[in-house]
Amino acid sequence: MRAAFSAAGCLSAAALALLLAGCPSAPEHARQGAATIVGPVWVAEEIAGAPAGAEAPITLQLGADGRASGRGGCNGYGGPYTLAGGDALHFGPLAATKMACAPALMDQEQRYFDTLAKVTHYAVADDGALLLETAEGKEIRLRRE
Repeated sequence: MRAAFSAAGCLSAAALALLLAGCPSAPEHARQGAATIVGPVWVAEEIAGAPAGAEAPITLQLGADGRASGRGGCNGYGGPYTLAGGDALHFGPLAATKMACAPALMDQEQRYFDTLAKVTHYAVADDGALLLETAEGKEIRLRRE
């Protein structure tokens, strides 16, 4: 009787393992959303309600290795990011070069870096734009390059 119980227990455990392996940890649409934002280069169109200037594009690329990089309009930057559970997105400390540019570009870049540091989640709009959103309701709107 003990051997039969053990075999039944093993079969139940194996069936449960197969069942759980088929269940995704995040909803399918969330995993697909994350897959679509990682890899391409994104160009900022709007930062915290102000249009991003086209004369010095601000870019963002999320690498599959968990590193974000791009150009702030004046300086290059990079650092870690994490995508977690659905639409959560957080950036770790970002390092940037320290080149000087025109004051308007420097102000725009600082507004971008300040907003990026506070991002808590993302969305992909119906038109394909990437929306990086803060808890305060500020947003960075980017389009694929």
